[in-house]
Amino acid sequence: MPAGTGEWVLRTVVAGTTYERRVPAGGFGAADCYDPAWDVVTSVAAVNAHGQVRLVGSITNTTGEPMRATMEASGHTAEAVHVEAGTTATAAVDLGVATLDAGVASFRLFRWVADVDGDQPLAEVVPRVAPTAEYGAVAIAPRVGTPSGERFAGACRYDPASETSTRVVRVPLDNSRSTLPVTFTVGGTPRTVAAGEKTVVEVPATFGQESVAVLADGRPLDAVPAGFESCASLDWPTDVTASLVPRCTEPGALASRPQVAVTVASAGRDYAVRTTLGRGTWTGAVTVAPGSPVTEALTLGRGLHARAGEVVVQLTRVIEGRTLTATRAMPYAAVTCVVVAPQARLTLGEAPPPAEPLAESSAESSVAPPAGRAAGHQTRVPPASDLWRSAGLCEQRL
Repeated sequence: MPAGTGEWVLRTVVAGTTYERRVPAGGFGAADCYDPAWDVVTSVAAVNAHGQVRLVGSITNTTGEPMRATMEASGHTAEAVHVEAGTTATAAVDLGVATLDAGVASFRLFRWVADVDGDQPLAEVVPRVAPTAEYGAVAIAPRVGTPSGERFAGACRYDPASETSTRVVRVPLDNSRSTLPVTFTVGGTPRTVAAGEKTVVEVPATFGQESVAVLADGRPLDAVPAGFESCASLDWPTDVTASLVPRCTEPGALASRPQVAVTVASAGRDYAVRTTLGRGTWTGAVTVAPGSPVTEALTLGRGLHARAGEVVVQLTRVIEGRTLTATRAMPYAAVTCVVVAPQARLTLGEAPPPAEPLAESSAESSVAPPAGRAAGHQTRVPPASDLWRSAGLCEQRL
């Protein structure tokens, strides 16, 4: 009841007329007789909130009227929550620390209730004694454990498609000093470790990766060494083709010499290419790029004939800092570049061309008869075609 004043009202009736007079009776103070029940059930639990301690209070209203509640713990005050009759609400405070001593949280309860005729209370109504709840000591202390056994699990593996070497790194996680679970993130993969526990996770690492980052509850914690030697290798790629063409340098010409043309084409990557004839010296390296084949012509000796042999083609590529090679031996057939003069290409049994007429000796002849022959003696000069035929037979025998 709010404060106010009172008055006496005096009335009388004289000769049928009512007379009234109001006389002040004085003032009075406010009175508040509202005394509700404050029966509640409270508790406090610590949780790990991104690596820091959060206290979460729970309050259950067991009365028949609603109330509001505010939790205070370790010098922090939570936002007030509305608690309906028969329901449970929670309030939380973030302490910003990773360790916390044991303590007590208090719950400040209050109501602000108007009476049946609309009068507002003089002030918020609170219980005589605020309810409390105890919490124990808290620690969040994750760390990377001490390695035991091999640092890597299994052998190095190489993927030719991506030209990448990988190994599996063993990362020890230690949460034995924590009273709360911690979520570690290793290599982008989260792993929750319970309070007081240890574990080992295995994550892949690629060549050139010096370390694996370890996070605890989203915060950088440590880095585990992950460097290793490359296990890259180079086999003859399926997208590289090599072909040989035995040929003569100048087909049909007397100066033609045997050679073999080597063509290398790549449909995937760049390679340095060089070739050799068996145990001979290597040619200079040239680069074959995708879609741009290269051809090398190798001379086969100095004569007109070359025996069958093989060409060794070598591909070179630098992968993960290592110079790797792949070779392929390719056979070629014998090559001959002999050219027979057209006049000498007579087969056996073919009639010779007509003989040249006999040359007559005369005084005007520029050719004198051999000694011992009489003047006027006729000398037969062999036809030119016979001479070419003899030469052709000699060349064919060669």
